[in-house]
Amino acid sequence: MDGTLGGYRRSDRSAATREFREIRFRVYAGCDNGGQMERALSVEIGGTKLQAAVGGLNGKIELISSDTVYPARNAHEILDKIARLVENLMGGGCFRGIGVGYGGPVDRRSGRVVCSHQVAGWEGVELKSWFENRYRIPCTVENDANVAALGESRCGSGVGFKRVFYLTLGSGVGGGFIIHGRIYQGASPTEMEIGHIRLDRTGTRVEDICSGWSVDQAVKNAAVKHPSSHLARRVKDFQALNHHPGGEAAVLLSALDDGDPYAGEIWMALTGSLGFALSHVVHLLNPEVIVIGGGLAKTGQRLAEAVSQQMDQYLMNAISPRPEIIPASLGAEVVPVGGLLLVGSHQELDGVESGGPEGL
Repeated sequence: MDGTLGGYRRSDRSAATREFREIRFRVYAGCDNGGQMERALSVEIGGTKLQAAVGGLNGKIELISSDTVYPARNAHEILDKIARLVENLMGGGCFRGIGVGYGGPVDRRSGRVVCSHQVAGWEGVELKSWFENRYRIPCTVENDANVAALGESRCGSGVGFKRVFYLTLGSGVGGGFIIHGRIYQGASPTEMEIGHIRLDRTGTRVEDICSGWSVDQAVKNAAVKHPSSHLARRVKDFQALNHHPGGEAAVLLSALDDGDPYAGEIWMALTGSLGFALSHVVHLLNPEVIVIGGGLAKTGQRLAEAVSQQMDQYLMNAISPRPEIIPASLGAEVVPVGGLLLVGSHQELDGVESGGPEGL
């Protein structure tokens, strides 16, 4: 049986596999009329929020709903919340698949969660199986930063660029690399973990300085240490307005504009660390553009320009032109948009499991 696998030539097996999957998609979604459904479901499971959306395979969202994640809750309680969000959106619709962006490393073949760095209790959860068994719709699970990178590259600030590096500054710090509209995938279970790059030999990570939670803590610590500062007054006003701790990084720029020196120290630590870390990304990947998203990216062009200035000093002279650093444009909907695109991308790449390369 030279050149065959299980009685099929390689090309025949690949074609048969694709045909089977297309039938499986239609049957699972209740679409046995032979028509191509161009709608999908998208789910984001992050460190602080859940989102579910219905939309097209082109990334256009029709309906979206969200809820809050409390880190003290376990995975099963959070899955119950996800079920409510999804089922409120599904109605009697027909869907090609579900694209899931999960906030941590996942085994993309099996759809099993490897771990979560923000919420305990997710290790080993068979996320793909949970969705497929519950909804009878094929599911693709990816790291949320990869999914967000796909969204920004095809529908956001990365449109028009062939090589896009996406940096997300949220509960943690994550990254994704898009080449010619496709997610670069390293050996399972992860890649582009920029948040875990060490900034020094003592083990300080990018995430320890630059995540939303880390900046929140730095702002609160400075406010406690310097209670008469502009920063402390702004933190006090912020907490009184929001009635709970968390999100104090939101006052950083206004305190910086007040001329507060402690806000300046935090800003320099943030932008300097990001610039240093991104210099490694550029030396290894040299993307055309770096897109910064996530909650901290609400500082917009100001953050992008400051990080670009910091990064420039660490780059070798041969790298010219330098990659442009720009703010993301999809905002809080970036992962839901990417999840819809992921469903379409998975269909295009179905041949991967028959021996094609993973990453290129």
